[in-house]
Amino acid sequence: MRLCKAARYRYANADMQDLETQLQAAQAQRFRLIVTDGVFSMDGNVAPMDEIYALAQKYDAMVMIDESHSAGVVGRTGGGVTELFDLRGDVELITGTLGKAFGGAIGGFTTGKKRND
Repeated sequence: MRLCKAARYRYANADMQDLETQLQAAQAQRFRLIVTDGVFSMDGNVAPMDEIYALAQKYDAMVMIDESHSAGVVGRTGGGVTELFDLRGDVELITGTLGKAFGGAIGGFTTGKKRND
Protein backbone atom coordinates (compact mmCIF):
# COMPACT_ATOMS: atom_id res chain seq x y z
CA MET A 1 0.00 0.00 0.00
CA ARG A 2 2.86 2.35 0.72
CA LEU A 3 4.27 2.08 -2.80
CA CYS A 4 1.17 3.23 -4.65
CA LYS A 5 0.45 6.85 -5.39
CA ALA A 6 -3.13 6.74 -4.07
CA ALA A 7 -4.23 8.95 -1.22
CA ARG A 8 -4.16 7.10 2.11
CA TYR A 9 -6.38 7.64 5.10
CA ARG A 10 -5.36 5.83 8.27
CA TYR A 11 -7.75 4.87 11.03
CA ALA A 12 -7.00 3.84 14.60
CA ASN A 13 -6.94 0.09 15.17
CA ALA A 14 -10.47 -1.28 15.76
CA ASP A 15 -11.90 2.25 16.07
CA MET A 16 -14.97 2.09 13.88
CA GLN A 17 -15.89 5.72 14.51
CA ASP A 18 -12.48 6.78 13.22
CA LEU A 19 -12.82 4.44 10.23
CA GLU A 20 -16.15 6.03 9.38
CA THR A 21 -14.60 9.51 9.68
CA GLN A 22 -11.82 8.49 7.28
CA LEU A 23 -14.31 6.97 4.83
CA GLN A 24 -16.27 10.22 4.87
CA ALA A 25 -13.05 12.15 4.20
CA ALA A 26 -12.27 9.82 1.28
CA GLN A 27 -15.67 10.14 -0.41
CA ALA A 28 -14.21 12.17 -3.29
CA GLN A 29 -11.75 9.38 -4.15
CA ARG A 30 -12.66 7.16 -7.10
CA PHE A 31 -12.00 3.96 -5.13
CA ARG A 32 -11.91 3.28 -1.40
CA LEU A 33 -10.16 0.20 -0.03
CA ILE A 34 -10.24 -0.72 3.66
CA VAL A 35 -7.15 -2.75 4.53
CA THR A 36 -6.91 -4.71 7.79
CA ASP A 37 -5.32 -7.72 9.40
CA GLY A 38 -7.78 -10.48 10.26
CA VAL A 39 -5.96 -11.20 13.51
CA PHE A 40 -3.42 -8.73 14.87
CA SER A 41 -0.22 -10.66 15.61
CA MET A 42 1.00 -8.61 18.56
CA ASP A 43 -2.08 -9.11 20.74
CA GLY A 44 -4.21 -11.74 19.00
CA ASN A 45 -7.21 -9.44 18.69
CA VAL A 46 -9.63 -10.28 15.91
CA ALA A 47 -10.63 -7.43 13.60
CA PRO A 48 -14.33 -6.47 13.94
CA MET A 49 -15.04 -7.60 10.40
CA ASP A 50 -18.81 -7.39 10.75
CA GLU A 51 -18.52 -3.67 11.51
CA ILE A 52 -15.78 -3.06 8.95
CA TYR A 53 -17.80 -4.78 6.23
CA ALA A 54 -20.95 -2.83 7.17
CA LEU A 55 -19.04 0.45 6.83
CA ALA A 56 -17.57 -0.71 3.52
CA GLN A 57 -21.08 -1.32 2.22
CA LYS A 58 -22.30 2.03 3.54
CA TYR A 59 -19.48 3.98 1.84
CA ASP A 60 -19.09 1.81 -1.29
CA ALA A 61 -15.60 0.70 -0.28
CA MET A 62 -13.76 -2.54 -0.98
CA VAL A 63 -12.22 -4.65 1.78
CA MET A 64 -8.80 -6.30 1.83
CA ILE A 65 -7.96 -8.67 4.69
CA ASP A 66 -4.53 -10.04 5.55
CA GLU A 67 -5.35 -13.54 6.81
CA SER A 68 -1.71 -14.41 7.63
CA HIS A 69 -2.45 -14.99 11.33
CA SER A 70 -5.99 -16.32 10.95
CA ALA A 71 -5.97 -18.70 7.97
CA GLY A 72 -5.83 -22.26 9.20
CA VAL A 73 -6.64 -21.41 12.83
CA VAL A 74 -9.72 -19.14 12.96
CA GLY A 75 -13.18 -20.14 11.83
CA ARG A 76 -15.03 -23.46 11.97
CA THR A 77 -12.82 -25.05 9.30
CA GLY A 78 -9.81 -22.71 9.52
CA GLY A 79 -11.05 -20.37 6.82
CA GLY A 80 -9.93 -17.29 8.76
CA VAL A 81 -11.94 -14.27 9.80
CA THR A 82 -13.83 -14.29 6.51
CA GLU A 83 -15.28 -17.63 7.59
CA LEU A 84 -15.70 -16.57 11.22
CA PHE A 85 -17.83 -13.57 10.17
CA ASP A 86 -19.53 -15.40 7.27
CA LEU A 87 -17.99 -13.08 4.68
CA ARG A 88 -16.69 -15.69 2.23
CA GLY A 89 -17.39 -14.46 -1.27
CA ASP A 90 -18.06 -10.92 -0.04
CA VAL A 91 -14.56 -9.60 0.70
CA GLU A 92 -12.82 -8.28 -2.41
CA LEU A 93 -9.20 -9.21 -1.56
CA ILE A 94 -7.65 -11.71 0.83
CA THR A 95 -3.91 -12.12 1.33
CA GLY A 96 -1.91 -14.44 3.49
CA THR A 97 1.30 -16.32 3.97
CA LEU A 98 1.98 -20.02 4.05
CA GLY A 99 4.70 -19.57 6.67
CA LYS A 100 2.47 -19.35 9.76
CA ALA A 101 -0.32 -21.90 10.32
CA PHE A 102 0.67 -24.00 7.32
CA GLY A 103 3.82 -25.45 8.81
CA GLY A 104 6.45 -23.02 7.61
CA ALA A 105 5.84 -23.57 3.92
CA ILE A 106 7.35 -20.97 1.63
CA GLY A 107 5.10 -18.58 -0.22
CA GLY A 108 1.90 -16.68 0.12
CA PHE A 109 -1.37 -16.04 -1.60
CA THR A 110 -3.68 -13.34 -2.81
CA THR A 111 -7.20 -14.13 -3.87
CA GLY A 112 -10.15 -12.03 -4.88
CA LYS A 113 -13.86 -12.01 -5.26
CA LYS A 114 -15.16 -13.18 -8.62
CA ARG A 115 -16.90 -10.41 -10.52
CA ASN A 116 -19.41 -10.99 -13.26
CA ASP A 117 -19.88 -7.42 -14.48
